[in-house]
Amino acid sequence: MLSGRIFLVTRTSEGNAIERKMLEGHGATVLELPAIKIALPSSWKKFDIAVSELDEFDWILFTSANGVKTFFERLKNYYPQLFMKLKRGAEPKPKFACVGPATRRSLEEIGFECSLQPKEFLTANLGKELASSMNVNGRKILLARAEVANEEISRILRAAGAYLSVVPTYRTLSTGQSLEPELLERITDITLTSPSTVEGLLLSVKPSEIAERQIAVHCIGPVTSIRAKSRGLNVKTVSNIHTVEGLVQTIVKDSRRQKLKS
Repeated sequence: MLSGRIFLVTRTSEGNAIERKMLEGHGATVLELPAIKIALPSSWKKFDIAVSELDEFDWILFTSANGVKTFFERLKNYYPQLFMKLKRGAEPKPKFACVGPATRRSLEEIGFECSLQPKEFLTANLGKELASSMNVNGRKILLARAEVANEEISRILRAAGAYLSVVPTYRTLSTGQSLEPELLERITDITLTSPSTVEGLLLSVKPSEIAERQIAVHCIGPVTSIRAKSRGLNVKTVSNIHTVEGLVQTIVKDSRRQKLKS
């Protein structure tokens, strides 16, 4: 369905490999531009304070698979007894909530159960569904997330009466890499999976260069699309299911529609 098209994928090296496999499964040719990288937070101070009170939290929320990974790596390496206590399910124990299936899988692979996942995989929806389905008034909630991120979920939970601790467990850094003009000439499509990938891409190529070549831009969801449009990119498709699988399926469906029209 995507044969003859050349996609530029812009996640981390690890994330690009996953997306590449999916796109190639539909016949596309894929080029990789790691536009972001994951780094440790500037400080672990908030994490260490929260860990000292971990058994007081009612919920721990994760908004990405990276947050799960870095949270538990820090916990296991620096607080092994507490990590094992959580693994054993010793009471009192917090419940876990995840923004979507990839985040949930990361949590379950470590051996923990996800008690809540929103129907639509958006960070704000995680806060809305937790606030509407659970009594969070007076509850202590730990939000493990990127150091710089949208604050909407925090506003939602605090408005619902939760005592919220926002704990940075990683940073997403945009990385600029050279993109040769002859390589750019070959690209027909670009995928973007976060606002950070938008910024990373634009460190390598100008929006005008993308527009001049009529390269189709595809976004994983509305948050990424808003950032892309604000930076001068013309977005062709936005996935309704905010996962890499959903992104690829949206592209495939759009391709089918275009072929039926032609």
